[in-house]
Amino acid sequence: MLLVSSLTSTLLAKESSAIKVLFQHLDFSNSTQKEQGKRHGLEVKHHIDRHHLFFVYEKTDTQTFQPPLPKNLNVNKLSFKYGYQLSPSFRLNTSYITIDDNLVATDGGKIYGVGLDYKNIKFAHYFSDYTPLDVHQSDVSVTFKSCLGEVAAKTTLMAKYLTLKDFKTHPLSKNAQSSYFTPAIKVHLTYDDYIAGLGAFFGKRVFAVMDSGVRVQHHGMEFDRSYALGFGKKVSDYTLMLKYNYARATELPKETENVQVRGIIFSLSRRF
Repeated sequence: MLLVSSLTSTLLAKESSAIKVLFQHLDFSNSTQKEQGKRHGLEVKHHIDRHHLFFVYEKTDTQTFQPPLPKNLNVNKLSFKYGYQLSPSFRLNTSYITIDDNLVATDGGKIYGVGLDYKNIKFAHYFSDYTPLDVHQSDVSVTFKSCLGEVAAKTTLMAKYLTLKDFKTHPLSKNAQSSYFTPAIKVHLTYDDYIAGLGAFFGKRVFAVMDSGVRVQHHGMEFDRSYALGFGKKVSDYTLMLKYNYARATELPKETENVQVRGIIFSLSRRF
């Protein structure tokens, strides 16, 4: 009883905040629609007592080929995630994303999520409403911590299972499959004030919710592989990160294959 009381007191006393700004440059190869783009983002986290709040805003401007598209693509996304710490081992999560897109038919889409964390295991289910297209997604992940000398390692194994409903009548998904299964791995390393990370997604996915419910791929692009690599350094309360992303996809509306997306991300975050 004393141990439980001590853990609960520590849990309730904890309070912290963090803010991150990021910039991403995107380059598309073999696409019939997109040429290059830039993305700006703002993330705010706040943890007080049992409550975990996470807010993300992203603005993406993409140069398009005209024709076939009538103008450049502008997208704004807002996401909010709330977690409630039921106990030191359990956390209940909910999330919500809304999309403002000036070109694509998934404009106005809304994504809802619920999940449960138990120690190093996470479960989540997401419902994406792109009327009339609906997407259900279930995620499961497990994280292992280890040490390699003075290097601390955190390895996460995960899987996504997506099912599409009423997708044959939607212009972005008429050439999609009815279901997708995507396994993935992420590795996070820390040494003194240095940080490194890498990740890979295998298997196909489309309209997938990413990053534990705060981001979503809402265009009709069927990804079949994705890789990421990043390095960073902590300086006092600040963290500088540089990441490289690569993905290969098929643009489903015209079944354009071997579309490659490369991205460079720079981010600066601070904890309070």
